[in-house]
Order: sequence, then C-alpha cells, then structure tokens
Amino acid sequence: YHDSLSRYYPIHKKYFIFFTNDYGILFHMIKDTVVFFQTSTASPSREKIAGVYRYLESSDWQIQLIEENLTPKDIPKFLRKWKPIGCIIERGLTTNKNPVRAIGRTPTVYIDQNPKTATKGIWCIQNNAVPIVKMAFQELTRLSPAHYAFVRSRDNQFWSIERESAFQRLVCQIK
Repeated sequence: YHDSLSRYYPIHKKYFIFFTNDYGILFHMIKDTVVFFQTSTASPSREKIAGVYRYLESSDWQIQLIEENLTPKDIPKFLRKWKPIGCIIERGLTTNKNPVRAIGRTPTVYIDQNPKTATKGIWCIQNNAVPIVKMAFQELTRLSPAHYAFVRSRDNQFWSIERESAFQRLVCQIK
C-alpha cells in the first residue's frame, strides 16, 4: 500500500480491493492490523518502531505505520481506512491532550504519554527517566569532567524535566 494510490479501497476487515485502469484485484489480508501513529522519525522513535515490529513478527497481527503530523481530528479517517483491531499512539500526537474521543472504542496503547494530560483509564507505556540518566551519568563520570550541564528539551517535555531532576540529584551526590 502507498498513500499515492488513490484506487485502494478496504472493503472488509480482512479484504481490500485495488483498481487499475482495466481491472480490480481482490486481496485477502492475512493478518489483523494494528495502526501505529508515529510523528517523529528521530532515532529513539525508530527504535520504538523496531521494537513493535519485533514483537508483532511472532503474532497474528500486522503493523500499519502512519508517519504523519496529525491532530486527533485526523485519526478517524485512518481508523475507517484500516479498520484496525488496535492502535499504538506515540506521544507526539498527545502533547497537550490525548485523543481518546478520536479513537473511540478501538483498543489503544499510548507511548510516552504525559501523565499530567493522560485521561484516566488509558493504557500507557513510559520510559523510566532515572535509569536512563544514571547510565548517561556513569559514562560522563568516567571522563572526570570539571563541570556538568544538562540541556532540557526545547519544548520542556515532561520526560526531559524528569531527566533533569534525576541528573541534578546525581550531580549533588558527587559534590
């Protein structure tokens, strides 16, 4: 599938039809689809995608990656198109508010959702900031620097603030 093919039509959860100028071809989708809404192609995001793919290789599901800068109001068109059995939503779509209304009843897991904006009862997967900072700090201390500094994300994401706090605690412990 490629979005530029305007003659692709899902007709059932397990089937789709593709029309050329002369004929139509009916395809059977062997696996149920999980839609992964991804807003970043940066290295950490690619690693998350690779982890999801590794898991799904041994399942009866296929992943449909949607790499677009979407708003929650864009989500329903993709749900209608792919008819997924579930969704994975990366935090870029959920910076201010998670799109629970847009998802409806489709089972969804949110990756790195800001706990302060998370709607009660949603499923979230979070990175633990403290072990990440401890590993980085151990590497820094091997270099024996005279000074330490932490640069927060430019948009002050919650995970960056958590990492900064953990970093400050570690620096205070060595002084």
